[in-house]
Amino acid sequence: MSETVGKPRPVDRGDRRSGHRLGAPGVRMAIVALGISAVAIAGCSSSQITTAAAPTVVSPTVYQDKLRSANIVVAAAMDHFATARSPEEARAGLDQAAAVVGEAAHLLDINPPAEVQALHRELLAGLRQLAVDLSHLRDQALSRTLCAAPSIMASVSNGPGMTSLRSVREALRSGRAGVSYHWGDSLPAPAQLLERRLATGQLIDSMHRDGRGQLHIDNGTGHDAVVELVHNGKPVASVYVGKGSKTIVDNIDDGSYELFYTSGIDWDGQLKTFTRSCLFKRFETPVSFTTMPIDGAIRSTTQAISLRDKMGKNARMAVPAQSFPR
Repeated sequence: MSETVGKPRPVDRGDRRSGHRLGAPGVRMAIVALGISAVAIAGCSSSQITTAAAPTVVSPTVYQDKLRSANIVVAAAMDHFATARSPEEARAGLDQAAAVVGEAAHLLDINPPAEVQALHRELLAGLRQLAVDLSHLRDQALSRTLCAAPSIMASVSNGPGMTSLRSVREALRSGRAGVSYHWGDSLPAPAQLLERRLATGQLIDSMHRDGRGQLHIDNGTGHDAVVELVHNGKPVASVYVGKGSKTIVDNIDDGSYELFYTSGIDWDGQLKTFTRSCLFKRFETPVSFTTMPIDGAIRSTTQAISLRDKMGKNARMAVPAQSFPR
């Protein structure tokens, strides 16, 4: 019996792991296709890259005009709380002022002349800090730590934002950068927090009275106060009572009266309010005064109140500043 042996098969010297030769037509086409795709992707990405042009440097004349416009805006911001006579008015005014100062910073969002680049950055930082200061003072008005314009203006004038803006103003005006610029004409000078007081017993409001009634007042609180005797919504008598002091309102006509009082620090006679740490309260129970003849004599009513009492007839409740009679 014979055995037939076949011829040996040629060995493929290509890529043994994949089973394909690198020189195979299909593999070459795949590599070419991948190369074309990579080029297409790279071309697409490069077409989407854009470079923002730097803002044009403004001329000294244009820069001065921008400074002038921003100064007007900052002055308007101060006006929002310059006449505030209550914490509520102060809070609203400070909110508006902070927003307006932001507008001033937006007006100066420009590329200034090269010689004032550093000062311009300080100016923008000062405006941003002023907006922060105003927001913080708004919180103090909310808590009635600040109550009216005089103390608010003094606080703003000594804040870090206003201090920085005054410094920039002087640097711009000095001309040491090569050109002198005018800015900040309306910025307030530093002002002290005042503590104005009246003498105990001094009448602030006093309508004509010819009665026989008397009101004895004891202010045992830690702040000065103004007590108001009110009839038909109008103050008949308002009297100043220093902390820890007593006084008497006399010649009160017969009738029933509401009693209000406000306390705090720094009495402003024009605004008729304390400008810091203010409280506004009303006694829950009215006081009445009568005069009558008894056994050939005339007997009149004497009422006594203590501002520190919290119970009984002297119980009192907080009221909004706007409802306080003035």
